Amino acid sequence: MPELSNAGATTAALGRCSFTITRTFDASPKDVFAAWTDPEQVAAWFGPRGLTVPPERLSMDVRTGGSWTLTMVSNDDGAEYPVAFRYEEIEPPARLVLTTSTTGPDGTEQEVRVTVVFRDVGNRTEMTFAVEDLPTGDGNKSLRDGWDSSFDCLTAHLGRRQ
Repeated sequence: MPELSNAGATTAALGRCSFTITRTFDASPKDVFAAWTDPEQVAAWFGPRGLTVPPERLSMDVRTGGSWTLTMVSNDDGAEYPVAFRYEEIEPPARLVLTTSTTGPDGTEQEVRVTVVFRDVGNRTEMTFAVEDLPTGDGNKSLRDGWDSSFDCLTAHLGRRQ
């Protein structure tokens, strides 16, 4: 699994980093893309293990400039974790580009770019998920681990849909 890495001298000098996760799913790009853009499917898989997304806490306006908001809820203590994305590019079934905000180590909100590419590899889909422009900080490994866990949930979701 890829590790967090600085994306070059300029990025490192600005205190920014990125990470990439690549997964292969036993589903077509159309099906994997739909799992990312259909609210019912997103509610079924999104979030790391131990968190769920109640369908009533999810809103998706899947169009360039549209928004995607959700709240993940901890199965253990009910803690809530809101997330909001803006769709920057949508190319069904090949690519999604989203932006979201994160809080940097200095407490300021900073925009982060997320690119998801779906590539047909026979009867399967290779998904490359890249996060760019993260402020450097201790939380990035747990952010990456959270996405990785979420993709385990996506794998299980797609397997149930077969």
